[in-house]
Formats: sequence, structure tokens, C-alpha cells
Amino acid sequence: MWKKLLLILVSLPLCVGASCNVSCGGIPLLPDVNVELDLADCYLRIVQQAGATEATVTATITDRIGRPVELTGGQAVSVNGQALSATDIDGIYTGIVAAASAYTVSVNEPSRGVETTFITAPGAFDITSPADGGTASLSGFTLVWSNADPSLQAAISLMQTLFDDEEGETFGPSTDTGSLVLSAENLANFYQGANILITVTKTRTQSLINGFNSGELTAERSETSLMVPGP
Repeated sequence: MWKKLLLILVSLPLCVGASCNVSCGGIPLLPDVNVELDLADCYLRIVQQAGATEATVTATITDRIGRPVELTGGQAVSVNGQALSATDIDGIYTGIVAAASAYTVSVNEPSRGVETTFITAPGAFDITSPADGGTASLSGFTLVWSNADPSLQAAISLMQTLFDDEEGETFGPSTDTGSLVLSAENLANFYQGANILITVTKTRTQSLINGFNSGELTAERSETSLMVPGP
């Protein structure tokens, strides 16, 4: 009881001049604020799913103490010329852009002008072994994909649905070497009788977004393949 009361009292000064929602039944929601963007932090993620011709963009913008930032007064963040839009969650902005080999992030802060950041997306690649629809042993196999790039991180997920039960395992992210050895122990939760969906996701990360106080910019590309589990 006293902790909840203290939380409300501490939060009240933050609510002056900003919308605020304090919930004692769960995690308190911080008020959204407006600050110059060079005083804000941003995590921006560009994701191209397997087979997609478009990429989704999600940006989370907060001030230095973690409060969600509301873009107002001509402030804007755009990717390849497409301005991001506010969502129902304060501080989170999204957009959809054409998939590209590179992306330019533009940050418009009227008091400072427009600053840009360039990121190269992971290049096209394929899962080559096991081949799509091919069989691999649950006793262990080596997963192989093309166009390895040590400047990228690669993460692998395996998903199987058998008798309405879904089982999954993830590996990485780690340096993109183009292969991953999976042992019988790694595959112990999978069974014969239903295909396993393999997803390889490559990610490039940059720890800077010009126009923000601090930021992290990532570009991701995924490819998938179906594997038939064998003995």
C-alpha cells in the first residue's frame, strides 16, 4: 500500500504538462513528453521477412530517463523518404517501406535541421543445406546458408508443430559464418512426423543514429526453409 502511494506521489510532478497514466495494478506507464530530438534516444529496427518485397520499420523513442517521446512541431523520423507514424503505444513509431539494399534514416528536428544515417542491409542469401523439403537427421546435421558475412550477426530458429503442440529452439545471434552444427542434444525436443521450419536471420547493427542523443539502428533479413526430420 505505502509503495503504491509513494509511486503515485513521485509520478505526479512528471504529469504536469503531459498526459500521464499511473496504474497501481501493474507496471506504471510513464508520461509522454516532447523534447528536442538531439536530447532523445532511439532504437530503430528495419526488418525484411523471407520472400517479402517490403520491410517493416519500428522506432522506439524515449528521453534520457526513459519517458516516451511524442513527435510534434514538425519533428519527424523517416526511412527512405517514408515518414514513420505514431502507434497506440506512446513513443513507438512504425512504417512500411520497399525492401532495399540500403536504407537512409532521416531525423528532422526543426531547431537543428535534418540529419541522416545510412545503413546497408544484409544481402540476399539462401539456406542451402538441408535443401528446402529435404531430410536431415535428428541425430545431428550441419545447417548451411550462402553469402556468409562476418560483419553480420546470424540467428537461427527451428519450429515444429506436432499434434497441435509447438516446439521451438533458437541459436545465436553470433558471427555469420555461413553454417551451424546442430547436435542430437540441440534437436532433442523435435520428433519425426512433422516438418521443421528453419529460419535464418542476418542482422547488421550500428550504434548511432544522427540527430538523436544516442541510438541503435539495425537492418535484418530472414530466409526460411522446411526440413523433414529423419532418424
